[in-house]
Amino acid sequence: MIVALPLDIHCAYATYGTQFGVLERPTHRNTTIDQAKFEVCAHGFADLSEATYGLAIASRDKYGYAVEGNVLRYVIQRNIVAVS
Repeated sequence: MIVALPLDIHCAYATYGTQFGVLERPTHRNTTIDQAKFEVCAHGFADLSEATYGLAIASRDKYGYAVEGNVLRYVIQRNIVAVS
C-alpha cells in the first residue's frame, strides 16, 4: 500500500536517512538519470523542506520513499500475502 501526500512545498531536492548516512535526491525528472532515481529505501526519515518550513517523516522501520515534484509517496505495507 502506498500513501501519497501532495504538499505545498517546492524544493529541488528531498533528503533521506539511510543506513549509510544522509542522501539527497532531486524532486524532478528532467534527465534519464533522474528518472532512474525514483525510490529510496530510507531507514530513519524522509524530508521535503524549503528554507522556512517543510515536512519530515521519521520512522524506525525501512520504507520506500519517492518524491516527484511536490508529492511525497511512501510504502506503508511491504508484503501482500495472498489468501488461498
